Amino acid sequence: MSGLTPAEFAPMWIGNERIAIVGDLTKTGPLSKALERRGEGVHEICVRTSDLGRAIAHFKEKGVRLTRDKPYVLKNYEYHGEIFAEVHIVFIHPESCCGVLVEVQEWHKEAPGTSATPTERPASAARKGSDGQMNPLFTSMQEIAIRTHDIDAAAARLGEIFDGPVDGRAIEA
Repeated sequence: MSGLTPAEFAPMWIGNERIAIVGDLTKTGPLSKALERRGEGVHEICVRTSDLGRAIAHFKEKGVRLTRDKPYVLKNYEYHGEIFAEVHIVFIHPESCCGVLVEVQEWHKEAPGTSATPTERPASAARKGSDGQMNPLFTSMQEIAIRTHDIDAAAARLGEIFDGPVDGRAIEA
């Protein structure tokens, strides 16, 4: 078990990018609390990093508050038809990021400690910063998650808007 509150989600793909429509299965977790306080809307943005340890150090140096210092670890995580041995995750607290929860992930095709390095998008897909240089620490936008009370209705509406089907339903924990 990862330590995360179980959530149901319905992913919708727009090109290689994912919108995740999410709901709290427990009705008592952080997602339900956000729904209560803020209603439906953007729940989080998710970015990938090539080195979560360095990213955490970077955040601490910048005075960024994390929801916890120790990463959550998802094992044998399926994403868009691929299985990843591990995904390590930390969350930037909304108070540190303009009211938005930011999930930062490091993906491993093979278990850490093997010869494999974290999996990331090809460099050609990454954007350059204002100085024209690539930021090797943060490699790509992973997804945007939308919190909702009614996943079926939200999925139907987004499918209608973007002419695309929701790619099944799943439970993450």
